[in-house]
Amino acid sequence: MNITRRSLLQWLAAIPAALLVATPAATESGDVSTTPAAPLADGGTRSIGWVQIETSAGGTVLQQGDTGTCNGFTYQVVIAGHYQNDAWVVVESLGRGAQANQPAGSLFRWDAPRAGCRPMATVARQPVDGSGLAGGGRFPRACDCSACA
Repeated sequence: MNITRRSLLQWLAAIPAALLVATPAATESGDVSTTPAAPLADGGTRSIGWVQIETSAGGTVLQQGDTGTCNGFTYQVVIAGHYQNDAWVVVESLGRGAQANQPAGSLFRWDAPRAGCRPMATVARQPVDGSGLAGGGRFPRACDCSACA
């Protein structure tokens, strides 16, 4: 099964909010943000998926844009919220391409762990196909002429 960024986002949107184990938090502007970054202008796609976090008993509050690294690639939190221990947090790569895809079980390290959040997390196994952070690549171009290159 070929997972695209769009199909993954549609699948994520269909998950009941209760399963995300997070309470949406307002951004600095006061808006609750659940919209990931727009598709890249050059047609490249970002990897997206979940990391399973460990927290203290009171949980942690993550903000959209909080970053972490996995195997040398940087990822950001897509949905701000209050997360409890073992919650799955949606992250997407800042870079694009298949090299940003990561297998389930990979270690993820927060760049600046929030209060109550352990510094390490684990890339979660996607229920759809068993992959981890996936979907990075390039959209095919409409043609291969020099004007479109």
